Amino acid sequence: MKRLFPLFLLLWLACCGGNPGPNPDPDTGLLQFSIVVRADPSKLFVVNASMLVNDVLKATTNANGFAETRLAKGAYTIHLEAQDFVPVTFTIDLTRHLHRDVKMTLIVPPVTPLSTSGPVFLRDGLPWRWRGVTAFKLARLHADGQNIDPFLDAYKGYNVLRIFDYVPWVATPERPLGAGWESPTAQQTLAFLQYVGAKGWYVEIVLLTDDEPGRVQPAINLVRALTAARPPPPNVIFEIGNEPSTNKHIDTSVLRSTLDASGFLYSSGDYDDSPKFFGRFGTAHTPRDSEWPRKAHDLHEYYVGGGPNAPTDPKHPVPWIADEPIRPDAAGQPPVMTKADDFLCYFAASAILGAGATFHSETGKYGRLPDDPEIIAQHLKGVHPHEAEMAEAALRGLTQFPDNAILAGPYERIDEHGATLRTYKVGPHVVRIRPTDGRIFP
Repeated sequence: MKRLFPLFLLLWLACCGGNPGPNPDPDTGLLQFSIVVRADPSKLFVVNASMLVNDVLKATTNANGFAETRLAKGAYTIHLEAQDFVPVTFTIDLTRHLHRDVKMTLIVPPVTPLSTSGPVFLRDGLPWRWRGVTAFKLARLHADGQNIDPFLDAYKGYNVLRIFDYVPWVATPERPLGAGWESPTAQQTLAFLQYVGAKGWYVEIVLLTDDEPGRVQPAINLVRALTAARPPPPNVIFEIGNEPSTNKHIDTSVLRSTLDASGFLYSSGDYDDSPKFFGRFGTAHTPRDSEWPRKAHDLHEYYVGGGPNAPTDPKHPVPWIADEPIRPDAAGQPPVMTKADDFLCYFAASAILGAGATFHSETGKYGRLPDDPEIIAQHLKGVHPHEAEMAEAALRGLTQFPDNAILAGPYERIDEHGATLRTYKVGPHVVRIRPTDGRIFP
């Protein structure tokens, strides 16, 4: 059967979802049939699922996975379909108002290599948005034989894992669980890529996390080994250096020729000294200050030039992502709205001003589940960071707009004369940062 509505978004469970609404006027003689559709096995709503009744389209699900229609008494065949989900068909015998909660199974398509076009990533020729999550140690844990499925399941709806190949960290009294790790072998890394790729994940591997010269050749060897694999892993993406100019001096240029020859998508990682940037996409760590949600605007400036660091900054017309924004435990309570609203605003703004963003967390650095009690107790002094809640809000922001939203029209900054911290508009898509009236999306 032809798909009538190919575009779908996945939004996290909202407190207002699932209400079938009021009954119809009994004088009409029609009965209400309603559904709420969720992805199996998760709390995600399936949005824009087509509900066909006896092969006739009657409704599509809204942002809360809800749809309804009114029918006469009788027997009906209900068919639900949505892109990337297994269709569902069932029958009903309608004798009274009826509501059904329905699960649809997500089809995990095979990962295919990404490409770029202007400000967007492309997957199979169509715009694709980066929905990343910090998972620095996950490849090392997989190489050590640990079960990483609980971590992957905790971040359903995201699509990129940001991995550190190694880190030279030393455990401290403030971070007793923060010891670093050495690189997995190339074969272990390939096995990790294949394992998570089968579950629909792309992987951004950060090759250099310090400026120790002895780390360069192993990084070159890893890229060459993955390039030589047959077939090469379709889901690997590289970032040469993490914060190359922040408290260290990583010479990202030493890997340029190797990455260029590999054919893989990569970024140098340079952003704080943006004239040094090279690569096919850009990664920015936007400022983590008290007004951090509005700094998603930096992605736009990296693309068009003239900022964000200096008016002389050159333009870099490639997709830009917010790769390591503020962590939930470091974000303060905003003067208006809630912390979760700040995460919603920032990630939604990243979706219209850039190519997406990565949710960053203290637990994710170690490949641990959100709100891991040991991390809370030993690293965060017992203060609960509400990472799962913030990850939910971030994902809602990243899925608020179509994947081609940045192409929908010219960029505008709207002056609301103090009613918001900032208001950003691209075509019909608007994000209001810290609105005093509570309306983030007008």
